Amino acid sequence: MKIAETYKWEAEKMDGTIIIKGGDLQNCVRFSLLPQISLPRHDIIGIPMIRRFGRGFIRQNFQSTEMLPGFLHWENGSNQIRTEEDLTGIIAPGRLIKKRHDGEKWWIIIDVKPDLITLLKPYDGKTKRIESKIYVAPPKPEYLHCVVCRGFRLYVKSSDGTALITPENYELNL
Repeated sequence: MKIAETYKWEAEKMDGTIIIKGGDLQNCVRFSLLPQISLPRHDIIGIPMIRRFGRGFIRQNFQSTEMLPGFLHWENGSNQIRTEEDLTGIIAPGRLIKKRHDGEKWWIIIDVKPDLITLLKPYDGKTKRIESKIYVAPPKPEYLHCVVCRGFRLYVKSSDGTALITPENYELNL
């Protein structure tokens, strides 16, 4: 099941008509997020509603890192990092790599050979032989359902059903 499909929505107009498509909620008296799996249900009743929309995004937890064995040779202006050990069984294209220190920038790996890692863009920093880290946790897709009402917005996460209420004009930036 796609993350955006863990909830289906429906709204009820003043005349009893049920709508399940579109974004305009003018003249609706009820809005419901109906879970398709074991998640909490969310209902808004009797509050003037304006519109609904969804936001899909990818969450990353950059705390999930792993130190690489040995040292890597990072060279300013080069998109290649020389390795002292064969890391082809540990890292792969599409993964992220950085020097070991917190605050360092992450770089995208596009190719791996036994003695060489190729980056998408040239490295811009101090030339240095240093221990390095890779990012190991996969990205997690997330989808937010949003209902804009007079006075507030209700955001609901599709992954776990948690809700966040913000002021009406507050756009949640993730």
